[in-house]
Amino acid sequence: MDRDVWNFTLEPESEEGDVEQEKMGNEHGFLSIYVLHQLGLPDAGKVKELERLAQDCANIENAYGSGKASIEEVFWLCSMVFGKCRFRRRYSSVFLFTDCDEPQGGDTNAKKRGIQRIRDLKEKSVHVDLQPVGDSHFDYDKFYRVIFDDDEIPDDAPKATEDSDELFNRVIVNYDRKWRTFTSVDFQIIPGFEIAVSFYSTVSVATMPSAIKLDGRTNNMVTVATNFFDPATGEKLYRFEVCKYQTYAGRRIAMSFQEVDQIAHFCRPGMVLLGFLPSSRLKAHHFIRNALFMCPDETVTKGSTVFFMALLTKCLERKMMAICRLTARQNTSPRLVALLPQAETYDATGVQMDSPGFHVIFLPYADDLRDLGSIKNIKRETADDNDKLVQSMKQFVNKFSPSRSIGEIHNPALQKHRNVIEAFVLDREQVETVEDETLPNNEHIDKTYGSLLASFNQLMNVEDVSDKRKGKRKADDEASSIDLRTEAKNGLLGKRTIATLRNACAINGVPLYGGQMRKAEIIEAICNFYNV
Repeated sequence: MDRDVWNFTLEPESEEGDVEQEKMGNEHGFLSIYVLHQLGLPDAGKVKELERLAQDCANIENAYGSGKASIEEVFWLCSMVFGKCRFRRRYSSVFLFTDCDEPQGGDTNAKKRGIQRIRDLKEKSVHVDLQPVGDSHFDYDKFYRVIFDDDEIPDDAPKATEDSDELFNRVIVNYDRKWRTFTSVDFQIIPGFEIAVSFYSTVSVATMPSAIKLDGRTNNMVTVATNFFDPATGEKLYRFEVCKYQTYAGRRIAMSFQEVDQIAHFCRPGMVLLGFLPSSRLKAHHFIRNALFMCPDETVTKGSTVFFMALLTKCLERKMMAICRLTARQNTSPRLVALLPQAETYDATGVQMDSPGFHVIFLPYADDLRDLGSIKNIKRETADDNDKLVQSMKQFVNKFSPSRSIGEIHNPALQKHRNVIEAFVLDREQVETVEDETLPNNEHIDKTYGSLLASFNQLMNVEDVSDKRKGKRKADDEASSIDLRTEAKNGLLGKRTIATLRNACAINGVPLYGGQMRKAEIIEAICNFYNV
């Protein structure tokens, strides 16, 4: 479970002539260190207090002080706060915003003590995330290189900036779903030889949280209980007295819950190797559900990693995939799966980008496939590759790309749901507008591909949208020029079309009841309106 970030205010030493205000805002007696929120779960009150603080920046100095604080005591206090925390945390981080790259000045002893406090935090698996601010160069060598692994400053170390948006983007934590094991089974290569493997979900659809039912009187959570009753006697029935049935040939075949579970049981959980096929045999329509990722589980069976890596290496070399029978859990139906190998890759700096392992692709059974022969037999007109229209379409396909890549587009329904909940909890009058990233960026398309689209439309002889608008404007002008009273008296309404009569009625305020009125009914309504 994710926890709230612990906040404190640390002000550097004041310039000469300023009056420093030393205030103590912590239970351990450290001066000029103010603990705004204790480490704990986030709530609406904390968010509102931070918003009020951001709107009243001029009062921060009076409220929390501006005296000189010791960086050694800052990290010491962080260590004590994390030590007292009893919450289970996925990770622990301290975000430090400062424009001072040498907080101890020339005090060598204070520098050694500060470095030791940072190392104490690292031993407790607490990461110090430094965010330098300002417009001058920030020198990590003076003190803060200790926050990095092996005291080596990376090439992509954060640089000092005054851009608040950039600082905000740096500290946004991507709360990915925890890498949990989907299941662990034995992988039988041949009878009598098995290794242990674990499966992980690569994609999990993010859904809206389920609604919680509350008692309208007390606002407490309610528990839903289902009971079965005999319709004849009204007596309560227990689970072992209830059975299920299916109708076959007009007869009801009854089965108990235990018998239903036994029917679903085929074999014990595990995976059995059936053979190998070229990876090119895997088609796009074979992916019937989201894939899993398979890794060896050395904790269950020693030596699993050695054989697993040998199998992976050979499959990559020969461009082959393994076909297996997978029973993931007890009382689940077996599935045919393909093990598609993935090699380990690194970026230019040596950081691992892709882990070695197999993607587990769930394959369809023969009963799942559909015959598309009727579609395959449709004759399509072929065009010459030298045709201008074909060449224009090739350029369009090669150059036209989405503004965002796969995995960067957020679900607009989820974003709107969260904004509505946030506005409700924080008592906001307006809900923050959600940018729908699934819509095309028309401005970007016109700017980048405008000339290409124009040439393509010219070759396709596409009617200009403005021409359609002219046609509609012409129809409106025609309807506005009609004198309904005069034409009703002279019996000329029957020569008009239904669309023209409807537009004329809308312009002259003649009410029409019903969207599917016939021409005679519209004429009758006009005559009744003018008493003709």
